[in-house]
Amino acid sequence: MAAPCDLRFDCGRICLDLVATTGGAPAERLTGPAQLSAWLAGAGLVPHDAPLDGVDGRWVARFRALRALLCRVVHDELRGRAADADLALLNSAAAAGAPPALHAVRTADGALAAAL
Repeated sequence: MAAPCDLRFDCGRICLDLVATTGGAPAERLTGPAQLSAWLAGAGLVPHDAPLDGVDGRWVARFRALRALLCRVVHDELRGRAADADLALLNSAAAAGAPPALHAVRTADGALAAAL
């Protein structure tokens, strides 16, 4: 699906759509508040007509940091196992949002799963 700023919303998970905002060409798709606002609306996190006047450079920096953490967790998990410290950081970020917050947990067989 083509979207503004070459944003993708076809990865099957919002977290993977965020990961897809980097890499390839152009390498950086969250270049400023307008692109982040477009991503938030495109991902369905806010209505398309929602005023996002508060989205600024700090938001962009925080989303880029979250994206870097997600990239590390996804890539490390594909290679074997994400670091427990990275999962703790991810869960801490999730807990900062409105409840109920999903957390990444290990199942008995070592796979990652979502839990409340």
